[in-house]
Amino acid sequence: MRTAPAGSSRLHGAVVAAVSVAALVGVIVGVADMTGGGQHRVVHKVGESVPTSFGIVAVEHAQIDSGLSSDALGGQTHGVQGLVTDDKASVQTLITLTNQSGAVVPYSPGQFRLRAGSANFPATAAMLQPGSLQPQANIGARMDFVVPRAGERLQLEFRDRDGRSILVDLGLVDKAPPGAGAQSH
Repeated sequence: MRTAPAGSSRLHGAVVAAVSVAALVGVIVGVADMTGGGQHRVVHKVGESVPTSFGIVAVEHAQIDSGLSSDALGGQTHGVQGLVTDDKASVQTLITLTNQSGAVVPYSPGQFRLRAGSANFPATAAMLQPGSLQPQANIGARMDFVVPRAGERLQLEFRDRDGRSILVDLGLVDKAPPGAGAQSH
């Protein structure tokens, strides 16, 4: 009967331990990515049909417009409803939700928010009211947001009912010039 040298069993144990630790780290990283806890996220494009737990979400169109200065409005900035000043940008999106499942799916404008860098912004106006989407049906709506003009990357986030966050890149907002947002009287 042949026996292994004394050092080889220690080496074998160390190799098994190292492989076990590597596998555990891989599982943790994989779960974090699947649940949105990881840093690596897929960011989709405008016009892309993105699979959800119930079907598809798509940002069909996005437009970023700089706000208006007091000078551009002839100094008449008081009482202008929905005014977006020149230190901010207005972001208009057209979204579509498609239910490809066999069940009724509830939806809400609260499932959407705009990410500018690390900050999040809710919709300032939405042509989407909370409701239910029937099987094999879709709904399109406009959603508007206002964000600071700080040179940040903009992403529309849809929070799926399964807990996933789906991100769609909308591009960069420019930087406001010095003095923007100041009101002349």
